[in-house]
Amino acid sequence: MIIRLFFISLISTFAFTQCSTTIILPSTFDGKQIEFGSGGGFVGTVTSYILLENGMLFKKEGFSEAVSRISTIDANIAAQIFNNYGSLGLAKINVDNPGNVYKFIIFSNGEINHKQVWSNNSTEKNLNLFYDNLKGLVNLDSK
Repeated sequence: MIIRLFFISLISTFAFTQCSTTIILPSTFDGKQIEFGSGGGFVGTVTSYILLENGMLFKKEGFSEAVSRISTIDANIAAQIFNNYGSLGLAKINVDNPGNVYKFIIFSNGEINHKQVWSNNSTEKNLNLFYDNLKGLVNLDSK
């Protein structure tokens, strides 16, 4: 009887330890992240998405700081996106031209927090291209 209880307890412990998952939130993530989205208009609400360099993609809506994980993209695609930020020269561009309705991209790596805000289309073609590619990640997820 004691041996049976020992095995049941051992199996239960193993099952519970195998089911645990580590939840990584953007607020506690130490690596690079890109937040992008749009806001403004009559209500002034903001919808943003946060891509972590490990491929996790989160959504943040309205006036809340709460985030929800919506998907995980392939690590190679995530790496390419973060590489594109540098290769397109976006770190050297400074755009701060919000209008009534605006778009934004915020690149963070712990030390740097580079924010760009613009209304409609920016004259910076690489910025628009990068934003459209980021939005494509969200659209692929919703299909």
